[in-house]
Amino acid sequence: MATIPSLSPVVPLACTPPARSAASVSSRRSWASSIASSESETQNASGEEFTAGDTTRTWAPSTSSPSSRRSSEASTGDAASTSTFTLGSIPVVARTQSPIDRLSRIPPQTLFVLGAISQYLGSAVAVLLFASIPAAGLSWLRAASAAVALVAWRRPWRTRWTAHRLLLVGLFGTALACMNLAFYLAIDRLPLGTAVAIEFSGPVAVAALGSRTRRDLLALALAMLGVLLLADVHVSGSPAGVAFALTAGALWAVYIVLGHRVASDPGIRPQDGLAAGMALGALVLAPFLISEAVPGLTDLGLLLASIAVGLASSVVPYVLEQVAMRRLSRARFALLLALLPATAAIVGAIVLGQIPGVLEAVGILLVVTAAGLETHDA
Repeated sequence: MATIPSLSPVVPLACTPPARSAASVSSRRSWASSIASSESETQNASGEEFTAGDTTRTWAPSTSSPSSRRSSEASTGDAASTSTFTLGSIPVVARTQSPIDRLSRIPPQTLFVLGAISQYLGSAVAVLLFASIPAAGLSWLRAASAAVALVAWRRPWRTRWTAHRLLLVGLFGTALACMNLAFYLAIDRLPLGTAVAIEFSGPVAVAALGSRTRRDLLALALAMLGVLLLADVHVSGSPAGVAFALTAGALWAVYIVLGHRVASDPGIRPQDGLAAGMALGALVLAPFLISEAVPGLTDLGLLLASIAVGLASSVVPYVLEQVAMRRLSRARFALLLALLPATAAIVGAIVLGQIPGVLEAVGILLVVTAAGLETHDA
């Protein structure tokens, strides 16, 4: 139970003597001093917080106007919602933690594991849907459904957009949509783990450019060796699949660089850049891909399955990544992505029956070791 800060005793008005004697004047001065002391302690209590469950309450006798309080709350985004009530004669501001607050308490490594599992379960379901919906069309349905969900949740129009921010977020969203398009075209031709391993060349390149320590360089070397073993594919087997996977890798590198800038912009509310970017990316690709998505738009079952793919593959993992990006440097973020080829290979084996061989298993071990070797200094 929260403890209410103690206040100095206040002499009631009914105790004020009616006479105007010297003793009465002295008593009134003492009474006024007590009142001033009480108000002082109440003001000193402003800003002190106590927690009840998931709600942090701040003792804040506010003298600001309602309009100024609304302006202040808007500038902080949706990190927490606030409400004001009165406890006795003391105004109290209640700050309720949002889901993003709770996510920020989770270690970045855990966020990546959860996001990776969700992402590649969605990709495995997408592979099963390719028989009914072309890969290009399903990639657009994924982008569109994720954009609708994120925009409905975040309402990004509440961010103060400038031309520079719109351009940055537009490029980010277009790179993201094109990356997913190239990736779906790749996994339509290659095993899931193999496509992700080849695609991983993009994050490895970003990490190599941003690394500073010998330990990170060793981790990168092991990750690259693991990627080569996990790929285990000859260009002659499916040159188009390899080309699409490499294209997805290059766009993945662009996504990391632009995504880090979006997440680091203090003027863009958390996840607003992702929501607006997904919407803009889907709009840019709509004229080229919507005809491929017709089977999914005309069949309710396929439409619901496509929406599920969009939520599992885009909304969950990308929100988790954006939260983690705010707490990691670009190089650390890219190195943590080393877990993704291993996760994709495991999901592909369980859901799609794409059992990795001995070389792939060794590659998974090397990639996981590389992720464990990388340093975690901010």
